[in-house]
Amino acid sequence: LLAQGDVLSELGQFAGAILHFEEIIKKYPNSYLVDLAWGRKGDCQFTLGKDEPARYQEAIASYQAVLASPRASKDLKWQAEYKIGRCKEKMGQPAEALEDYVNVVYGYLDDAKGGSPGSPLWFTRAAFSAAAIKEAEEKWREAVNLYSRVIEAKVPASAEAEQRAGKIRTEHWELFQ
Repeated sequence: LLAQGDVLSELGQFAGAILHFEEIIKKYPNSYLVDLAWGRKGDCQFTLGKDEPARYQEAIASYQAVLASPRASKDLKWQAEYKIGRCKEKMGQPAEALEDYVNVVYGYLDDAKGGSPGSPLWFTRAAFSAAAIKEAEEKWREAVNLYSRVIEAKVPASAEAEQRAGKIRTEHWELFQ
């Protein structure tokens, strides 16, 4: 069912894919695939949100199911929280989105201090999305601080974060003396 839902979503048949993911959720509530199904259902709803903005709220509900699951891995939860932030941005709520992004960033950094950070993918995406919000608000120091978190984490995107922070420092040098 999960593979069929994935194929349907790859074919752009998101409503059909959602039905497959819902079937997993309803028929097999104890399956290890349920959290993945919730996430994929949310992804389909997010995509449909472009034409039906109410779908963003449905996507958030699906991603929140992942966050509430005791079985979901920390990476899956970070993915869900990052995607909640994306939904909120699409809904015109950048301040609320920023909160979700920052939760991912600092959750990752806290786990990194403990020696088990997990995958840097959602951390990096969340940090860059949060920094983009700060750049749009022209809060240059805060944007640079977020890029600095990526640089300090020594993840693969550190060079890109250094480049972006450097550009801001160059363009707004008076703030960084």
